[in-house]
Amino acid sequence: RLGERGAQSRRASAPVPVTVAPAAADTALAAPATPFFGRQRELAWIAAAVADPNCRLVTIVGPGGMGKTRLALQAAQSNRSDFPDGVHHISLVGVTTTERLLTAITDGLGIAVQGDPETYLVSYFHAQRALLVLDNIEQALAAADALARMLRETQQLKLLVTSRERLHIQDEWVLDIDGLEVPDDAYAPDAASYSAIQLFVQRARRVRSNFQLGDEDLASVIEICQLVDGMPLAIELAAAWVRVLSCAEIIHELEQSMGLLTTTLRDVPERHRSIEGVFTQAWERLAPEERQTLRRLSVFEDGTPRAAAAQVVGASPVVLAALADRALIRRDTGGRYIMHELLRQFAARKLANHAEEQEATWRKYCEYYMALLERRGGELEGPHQRAALQELGAEFDNIQDAWTHAIAQHLHHNLAQGLDGLYRFCDLRGWYQDGTAMFRQLTEALAQNPAPTSPALHRVGEQQTPGDQQRAILEARAQARQGALLCWVGQYDEAQALLEQALATLRAHDCAQDEAATINWMGMVAYQRGDSAAAEQLLGAGLAANQQLQLHSGVAWSLDMLGDLASDQGDYERARELLNDSIMRSTALGDQASAAWSLSGLGRVLMLSGEREEARQLLEENGALFRSLSDPHGLAVTLANLGELALESGDTTAARSYYLDALHQARLVYAIPLVLDVLAGYATVLSREGAHERALDLAITVLENPASWRESVAWAEQVRAAARAAMPTAGMFGTELRAHGHTWEDVSEAILQSNQS
Repeated sequence: RLGERGAQSRRASAPVPVTVAPAAADTALAAPATPFFGRQRELAWIAAAVADPNCRLVTIVGPGGMGKTRLALQAAQSNRSDFPDGVHHISLVGVTTTERLLTAITDGLGIAVQGDPETYLVSYFHAQRALLVLDNIEQALAAADALARMLRETQQLKLLVTSRERLHIQDEWVLDIDGLEVPDDAYAPDAASYSAIQLFVQRARRVRSNFQLGDEDLASVIEICQLVDGMPLAIELAAAWVRVLSCAEIIHELEQSMGLLTTTLRDVPERHRSIEGVFTQAWERLAPEERQTLRRLSVFEDGTPRAAAAQVVGASPVVLAALADRALIRRDTGGRYIMHELLRQFAARKLANHAEEQEATWRKYCEYYMALLERRGGELEGPHQRAALQELGAEFDNIQDAWTHAIAQHLHHNLAQGLDGLYRFCDLRGWYQDGTAMFRQLTEALAQNPAPTSPALHRVGEQQTPGDQQRAILEARAQARQGALLCWVGQYDEAQALLEQALATLRAHDCAQDEAATINWMGMVAYQRGDSAAAEQLLGAGLAANQQLQLHSGVAWSLDMLGDLASDQGDYERARELLNDSIMRSTALGDQASAAWSLSGLGRVLMLSGEREEARQLLEENGALFRSLSDPHGLAVTLANLGELALESGDTTAARSYYLDALHQARLVYAIPLVLDVLAGYATVLSREGAHERALDLAITVLENPASWRESVAWAEQVRAAARAAMPTAGMFGTELRAHGHTWEDVSEAILQSNQS
């Protein structure tokens, strides 16, 4: 071993005296084949590290193809003035032993060794202020002891090392690198200037000189860079295909497999000629337990916390640390273990070669995340609400994948576990489209594929049921929650049909708790549609059912909706009583989100009662609460109320600001009726400022959409009447004609774009 060999050498004889020639102060670095893009944070970190007297060794760690060599060379070039005795780049490709590493260094320096190479190099660099760049050291990690000795026994020598794993010596400062920066989409500011995009374009122009980055190609190039997670080698290999494929065709190929990511260029190192080859090299260096853990981790498409890795994969902290040290996974600031997407696909193919292991891993994955929904979902109505929202939000991509696999594998028991938690989370976060899609996915699968249920499952809802009834109850519960979420996005007819169908099934099977919730949701649909009589009857029945079952959160919810209804009917005293009761109950449960909604309703009551200053103060405080809860829907409602309050006070400038913010928030959650209500309010602002043509355009959009609330329609009618009184008949007719067919998406997007500062 290295330590024993070094000790024997030192015992055998004293160091051989050597005469050390001064190093060249301007050692040539390898000329890079491509321009350098991005990595400014990494360059700054390296510059600060090598300038720090306490730092002697920097190791740049990352998977193959991540651009470690290119970064090291750029850093060395940028900082070479700090090393008057020279900057030396030593390639260690193919070097596997300490002896060969030491020889590579002496050969790279162009010096003849006298005696033991290790001792010679210590003497050579003893007083030199030099930087030694050791590139691709991962196959010669046994030489770490020799490098440690060189640092101990020299004064100012510094090492900049690139490796696929850490050296594990005390002097080591580690810089983990990942892919280049990629914009979220083509609308991101300066999207074309991101380093990943620049690299793609530069490489594409080498093989197709007339390659231009138009708007359509920019969006495609961004998607390509996202598909490869910004990996520089993968970007270069993908870009080379523009000589024969369009960017859209490259995307299609990459979505099928990574087989496209290869090259036949003769001057590209063998290890970098395919992404598959890069990963195969890393795979072959792993121990059996490490391979098993890595392939099982591939089920986590969006990364995983350690608890999930332990329970689903059986990953020990030791193995996770080993994989992280080899740059095959990384631990982010939130404690999640992340695997590069291309490596994850590679590992997933390895898992597919072990059919039983793959099936067992996916089953554990589904069980874990459905249990998480059940556990954390139960905390969404209590004092641990914020923590539950945070964890479920961080894990939502995994939850969606687990949901899909559980449906495909007919894991009805697990799906029943996660049902309530999924609904509560999507409702509180305003993720109505995601939740609706997931419940629709389940109800359609249950309707089309009535697979037999597990014998172990005999309880869904509140009573023992035969196996052939379990599916019906599960389907009804999913339909009810799908209907409730559809209401928020204005799809009232479908919501009503689903809720009525669900209610009939739930009543037939005596599922009292779900029946009470479904009645409440039917009352909400009636309220949103402006059917006050039906809403009052249904919400009253829902309140009674929840009270009888002692479902405290359901009682608070019913009181909140009844309070809003009383407010709309002008019975402000009763509205205050109901809303205050709801606030008290939600607060007692520790349910801040529900309390915030009731407070918003109370603020509106104060406004409608003429208590404007009290209303403004309460609504502003409540807006801050919604922001802290990351609830864009509740925040949008509060901002819309503040906009209306500002309008009543004659302050159109403040009203405009509130409505613009409300419009942005409402669009985030696709709350179509609320977006339309905000558009009606914004149209009123324009109308009062004399911009009747623009106001009329918005009013027509509101009036033509069946999801608009009754109050929104009333505001839009007032705007249209004001426009008719102020505009010439021809102008009025032309504006109405142009406005027909405008969508709320286009209109709201245009407003936000025109008001960007």
